[in-house]
Amino acid sequence: MDIVRLKGIIRISDKILRTLYGAAIAGFAKLVYNFFARKMRKKYSGKILKLTEELLGEERPQ
Repeated sequence: MDIVRLKGIIRISDKILRTLYGAAIAGFAKLVYNFFARKMRKKYSGKILKLTEELLGEERPQ
């Protein structure tokens, strides 16, 4: 194999690896965010609803 072809292959594989790493990091971050968002929603949903009721001055729809 000549040097030019080898450099091309390395460049392509580098791009593929970067996109894979990016996707993996984004997926992991999304999982972590969803996990904590779910916990926070369970913990604070009642307080947030009360605050919005007080701010808007109306009852929440049933």
